[in-house]
Amino acid sequence: MRRRSDGFSVIELTVALALTLMVVGAVAAIVTPARSAFAAQPEAMDVQQRLRVGVEALMRELMAAGAGSSVGGQSGPLGDAIPPLMPFRRGVSRSDPPGVFKTDTITVVSVPATAAQTTLAADLAPGATTLTLMPTVGCPDRINVCGFAPGMTVLVYDAGGRFDMFIVDAVDDGASQVIVAPVESAFTYSNGAAVVEARVHTYALKEDPVSHSSQLIQADGGASVDAPVLDHVAGLAFDYSGASGAPLVASELSDGPWLPTSSAESRWDADLRRIRRVEVTLRIEAALAALRGPAGALFRNAGVATSAHAWVPDQEIRFVVSPRNMVESR
Repeated sequence: MRRRSDGFSVIELTVALALTLMVVGAVAAIVTPARSAFAAQPEAMDVQQRLRVGVEALMRELMAAGAGSSVGGQSGPLGDAIPPLMPFRRGVSRSDPPGVFKTDTITVVSVPATAAQTTLAADLAPGATTLTLMPTVGCPDRINVCGFAPGMTVLVYDAGGRFDMFIVDAVDDGASQVIVAPVESAFTYSNGAAVVEARVHTYALKEDPVSHSSQLIQADGGASVDAPVLDHVAGLAFDYSGASGAPLVASELSDGPWLPTSSAESRWDADLRRIRRVEVTLRIEAALAALRGPAGALFRNAGVATSAHAWVPDQEIRFVVSPRNMVESR
């Protein structure tokens, strides 16, 4: 019998070393993917959270589209007179020209629940900056135009399809007048045209030419800089349909007939009032290129990740909104 002091043989050491290497290799094979998955999990949660934020913002805005005024003569949904949804940018400044149709841009117009709702008490000529208003209803004593305030976006529109947006500079309550910043308008608005506070928000996809990443931005219809809503948006698209559910394609919404006239610089396609539903497609990608793989079905924009264990695939959602204020529009 061999004594303990004789030690281990070469064969025993070789077998022990082989077993040790096998165990270490197995542990490493488990630990490496686990480390990658651990690094990817927080980013996957962030992608889902950003997707949720985008859906909530767009759905809330679209649901309010077309909410109109309660003033006499122009009461009812905005869609009875003007387009509450426009597939292009429209505001006090930086508006797109007539005939433009963008799949990744939408302007939403609505009237909030506000006291700033009245009508013109005198005609408004093109280029004029003083709006003479009828006293608003429900104001305290000795106050004529309550609700209107500097910095507010106001909408002037009539039943003929004419509409303009203004930014309030000052309010002369004693004269029942609102002073607005100058805008390029070719329209004359007659006594009785609606003047209301308005929410005008444009959502669009803005690409950074340096990083090649895209951002969902919101414009407030005025001269303010665009505000970022979401970063690393890999895709955004708006599709429209009418009362029957049939799609309304770009050619239908950008080729006329035109309102208020075919020669107006700010004319718009009358078919925009046929919109009843908006289908939104929103796609969010991982912020880090190290967590994105090759471009394809999983990734709109390629990354540098070589291991599938480190991938955080794009998240995409499609949802349909039927604005409650546009159901009965013409």
